[in-house]
Amino acid sequence: MSGNKTNVLRWAKAGGPPPTTPADVPPSPKAAAALELLSPADAPGRRKIPLPIGSGSAYSGIPHSEMHKRIREAPVQRVPVEKLSSNGQRSVSEAGVARYFDRPRSRAKDQGGDHPVDKPIVVKSGGQHVTYDGHHRIAAAILKGETHIDARVVDLGDKPS
Repeated sequence: MSGNKTNVLRWAKAGGPPPTTPADVPPSPKAAAALELLSPADAPGRRKIPLPIGSGSAYSGIPHSEMHKRIREAPVQRVPVEKLSSNGQRSVSEAGVARYFDRPRSRAKDQGGDHPVDKPIVVKSGGQHVTYDGHHRIAAAILKGETHIDARVVDLGDKPS
C-alpha cells in the first residue's frame, strides 16, 4: 500500500479528515521526541534553529536573478554540518522539521524561486558556509545525528562578486 493511502486510512480509522498539508500530518513519536531537543522559539509551533546565527551578507550584493542562476549551476557536495551557519533565520516550524525527520526524501515546497529545491542550498564565501535555503531539512538531519548533508554549494570564493 502506498504511503499516501496508508495516511488516509490511518486518519479514517481515527475518525478525522485526511491530512491536507504537511502540518496536518502528526509527527512520529521519534520526531516529536527529537523536536523537544530544540529550544522553543518565540512563536507557537516554532523551534530555535540548531545552527549558529549568521547573516546573508555573504551574498547580499548579488541580484536575485544572478543568485538563482548560480544555484541552478551549483554542484551537489557533502558539507559538514559543523561548518554551517544560518543566513539570519532564527527558527524553524515544528511541522516542517518533523516532515523531513519522518520522510527525509520529501519534496521541498517551492517558494516561487527560480532555483532547484531538491537539496538544501549553501553559499560558501570567505570561508563561511551560509544556509541560503533548506533550514528545515538541515535541522531534521542534525536531530537525526547526521554529521554531513548533501547540498547545492554556491562557491563565491573570497568575496561575493
